[in-house]
Amino acid sequence: MPLYCMLSYVSAVSQLLSHGSTHLPVETHIDIFCMVGNNPIFSRPTSCTAPMQLSQVCRTWRTISLKCPQLWSSMDIVVKSDSYGVSNARGLAELARAWIQRSGTRPFDFRLRVNPYGVHSRDSGPEHLIPLIDVLLTACTRWSHVELHLECYCLAQLEFLYWGDTGTFQFPKLQHLSVSAGRKVFQRMNRWLNINHDTTPALRSISMCGSRGIGAMDMIAPMSPPLDVSFGVLTKLSIGSFASQENLFHVLSQCVRVRQLDIDVGVLMFRPPPPQTMDIYLPELLSLRVTSYSGFNGLMDWWTFPSLQSMYIRLEWEVIKDEWQRGFPVNAGWPMTAFQDFATRSMCSITELVLRDIELKPGHLSAIITSVHLSLQYLHVNGVGGNGVLSVDDSVLSMLTWDNASPSNICPLLKKIEFVDCLIFTQGIFAQMVMSRTKAGAGQVVCLEEVWVECHEDCGMTQMYILTDFNIVKDMLPVFHVTL
Repeated sequence: MPLYCMLSYVSAVSQLLSHGSTHLPVETHIDIFCMVGNNPIFSRPTSCTAPMQLSQVCRTWRTISLKCPQLWSSMDIVVKSDSYGVSNARGLAELARAWIQRSGTRPFDFRLRVNPYGVHSRDSGPEHLIPLIDVLLTACTRWSHVELHLECYCLAQLEFLYWGDTGTFQFPKLQHLSVSAGRKVFQRMNRWLNINHDTTPALRSISMCGSRGIGAMDMIAPMSPPLDVSFGVLTKLSIGSFASQENLFHVLSQCVRVRQLDIDVGVLMFRPPPPQTMDIYLPELLSLRVTSYSGFNGLMDWWTFPSLQSMYIRLEWEVIKDEWQRGFPVNAGWPMTAFQDFATRSMCSITELVLRDIELKPGHLSAIITSVHLSLQYLHVNGVGGNGVLSVDDSVLSMLTWDNASPSNICPLLKKIEFVDCLIFTQGIFAQMVMSRTKAGAGQVVCLEEVWVECHEDCGMTQMYILTDFNIVKDMLPVFHVTL
């Protein structure tokens, strides 16, 4: 918004609050109300937040706010129980009805969260949701951004419920759908909703993940096969509901227009690979996030992402450690050759690289950085793998040190570095690397702007080594954050 417009709004708000509103036109009221009410994504139906707060100031404000559908076009619905175990689901149904009526014909967004604080009661069963969802479905043709958080339910609770007719609802304006639910819970519920590729022509963004509140395995195991939607038109996909590796690769191969992809492969990489290889070519993918509980071997062997700019890789160790303790051989190491082949095959320009808790052998981190170094601007390395090796050592820091006389410099565009629980160095090496990339030492390199460091408790460095280098860096770099 231009500065003069912001100043006009500030002046109007000041007059509205200090001198009353009798001299302001209704249109100005509406503009100010919308500016106040548009801060959160979803409006909470409480007396201390807009729009209900605005409608309780005076009669004039209430009349104006009730005729302003922009204020009522989103709703944050939290189904919970009080200290006596009584659920608020019944009252929310009436409140949602009024909210929908006041939103007029505008697109309607809502987030439905059931028992997000883990408090169960006699009224918290899914049968109490039916009247509330029935009310929300009266505006289904206006649904635009919808989030459903149903982690507290299991399939057994829904199996014998009567959900009404199937196949009668249409969602022509639904653009984003986010579902967090246990195994097959949403699929059972969707027999009633009937959300599929025919009923959601505008759907472009999906987020589906398993429950994190019904036992550990629900957090890592796949749900039933994904929702029946047109993956070929999606631009954003976040999903952790694959039934097999073959299902995973089949879904990804359809996402030819996706630009943001977030996948949780769970324990799939423990399982046998698919009988046939499947090339996955995603020409428009810009951002990739991958989380695994079972390593990455075989995952990226057939990937080609030529437009990729941001890559986030995380390994969760809970299941792998359990398998080790039970005596099962588990290969959680980083597939270095497969990653280098992926980078070469894709010829992408990765500007952001985040590695969290990856099992890296000595020299692997240097090889990873070298594979993408020409375009790299942001590097984040967090944690250690199961072998306890601190991956950012003298060899990595020396490799990142810029020397104007050397032809083998790497990462000429690097602006920001974050090393968390992974750093070990001898005195002077860290400070020398940073100094070589600042205005004082840099030549043909983009100057380093930010460095964030958090030292591992078992880093093996003396306090004097740490403080000496960090004090030098602090004096030369304006943005330097360190936690010991």
